[in-house]
Amino acid sequence: MYFTIKAWNYGNTAIPLSGFVEDEDGAVVKRIDGFAGRLPANAQNYTLTAFSLDVYGIGNHTFKLFLDNYDGKPNGAGEEHWSEVRVEVKSVGNVIASMECEPVIVPLDESTTCTVHLELKSADTVRRNLVEVEFGRKRVWPDGPSSVTVNKQTITLTPTNMQEDLTITIDINDELANYYFGKPVYRTYIDKFAGHSYLIKTKFSELNYPVSDVITIIYKDTRSETEKAIDYGSTAGEIISTAQLVVEGSNPVGWIAFALTSLPKLGKAASEIQWIFEWGVNGFSQENDNNAVVGG
Repeated sequence: MYFTIKAWNYGNTAIPLSGFVEDEDGAVVKRIDGFAGRLPANAQNYTLTAFSLDVYGIGNHTFKLFLDNYDGKPNGAGEEHWSEVRVEVKSVGNVIASMECEPVIVPLDESTTCTVHLELKSADTVRRNLVEVEFGRKRVWPDGPSSVTVNKQTITLTPTNMQEDLTITIDINDELANYYFGKPVYRTYIDKFAGHSYLIKTKFSELNYPVSDVITIIYKDTRSETEKAIDYGSTAGEIISTAQLVVEGSNPVGWIAFALTSLPKLGKAASEIQWIFEWGVNGFSQENDNNAVVGG
């Protein structure tokens, strides 16, 4: 599907807008801010941005747009506007397939369970096998991490059993991060999952379309915003310090002592450098759809 976001400005000054588009379950599929959110003065029927999104689930889908001129959050601050559009995806063939993941908003180190529902439109006997599960464009089942499990692989529908479900559980844990991104020199890249939405896609034998849903992963953090800002600032400092130490460290004894006493900070910094240069690890794949869904 191709989506276009338009806005009107009846004033004589430009308006900075920010917000998001979410699906019916609350997963964010597009973020709007920065240059893309700038609405020029006196602009009429102005295209703020456009994006495409793969929508596979059979049935009606509602996508909601939120915009404001303050912080891009529906919290009552600023002038807030909601809009929505509905899309219908029709089935092809006698089998209707859909999938719903719950919860949709998944904190790190927790899990989501995706329920695939198959149903016959008319009496028949069919057998469908789960062939593949993708998470953010990467195949994670079968032959993937134990973070992804299914309760069964085959669904058989008959005139006396015209609908049936199977479930897929995905643990957002270190093992999944190592499989998806690769293993860094220090700990894992599980934090890289946070702040993004992911298309969970399944493929079945003799079903000529995939079945999918979108989840959003968030960072579980109880610190204040000030504490987070301090940590982010120190991370940058750690990266610079590590680079300087590699170049300037000349005292073997001093180097070893520093490395041992500062291992957590150095390890974190080294992992960040490894991420930036993709040394033995993989970042997110490049996509040209302009949406906020990895793999969608």
